[in-house]
Amino acid sequence: MRNYLIILLAIAATLSSGFFVVDQREVGIVKQTSKQLQIYAPGLHWKIPFWGELTFVYTNLRSSYLASPQLLHTKTEQAFFANVIVNWQVVRPESYFVYLNSNGVKNLDVKIANVVSNKLLNLAAKSSSLSAFEEQVNSQLKNIAEPELGIKFVSIALSMVNPVIESTPTMVSLNKLSTESAFSLAQQIKNKADESQQQTQEKLRAKNSKFYDYYMKIYNLSNSAESKSAIPQLNQLYIN
Repeated sequence: MRNYLIILLAIAATLSSGFFVVDQREVGIVKQTSKQLQIYAPGLHWKIPFWGELTFVYTNLRSSYLASPQLLHTKTEQAFFANVIVNWQVVRPESYFVYLNSNGVKNLDVKIANVVSNKLLNLAAKSSSLSAFEEQVNSQLKNIAEPELGIKFVSIALSMVNPVIESTPTMVSLNKLSTESAFSLAQQIKNKADESQQQTQEKLRAKNSKFYDYYMKIYNLSNSAESKSAIPQLNQLYIN
């Protein structure tokens, strides 16, 4: 009798191990064979114990921050980089599960980045200005299905547009920039000017180090002197 009780308890424990709960934000996937998948909706479920591998796939909205890896150009040849926030979710768990298991998380991230970059590239080429590009991104890049990945891009929103100085911008093109883009462009102009000044100074030092020291003395004094009387005679600067 005792042995029967032990056997019954063992059977009950084994059967109870087949119960599992799927969270509201997920679906459960049991891989029974290499090609057969069983999908479980949120709730309490039971499967044959020790048969099939149980995986939970998160289906709620996710967000990824992506920086455009390539230079974009509008129809008017305005060059810029764009950073975006991509909101996406799994809509076909089977396809997502198969892709993820075949390629890995890193490859999935790269694939998402490439798909988004290509969409930005195409929109930029059709846009007449940066403001037009921003409008098209906000209006067109919504609810885009990617069946191969099993996901849907709910929205792709611009977080930053960084113009690139390839030529001197005209006043007309400047008027079309958003506040953030204009500020970024001003920073680039300043950085480019600083870089140009640094290169000029390096060339001067290589050509005539003594005159370079003389130049730097004048430059430093002009920033620190309280009045003209505090600056020594030029011939003294050159000699000392």
